[in-house]
Amino acid sequence: DLGLDYYVIGESFETSVPWDSFVCNAVLFNRVTQTYDAGACVYFYFAFNYRGISDPIHVYEQIEVMYKRAIVTG
Repeated sequence: DLGLDYYVIGESFETSVPWDSFVCNAVLFNRVTQTYDAGACVYFYFAFNYRGISDPIHVYEQIEVMYKRAIVTG
């Protein structure tokens, strides 16, 4: 994987958001992939450089919990 060659770990994911909750102040979404009468599907990317971090998977898991919570709670 090209990212791992440069010490980058990350993922992308999408979620649906109803129109009345579409603004998310905690994070920036990268793109809207579909729109529906009830809301939209938004796509997020997350990545970080883990060079010098002794346990990058643990750090990634901690950050993953925080950013997913931020997206769900808006």
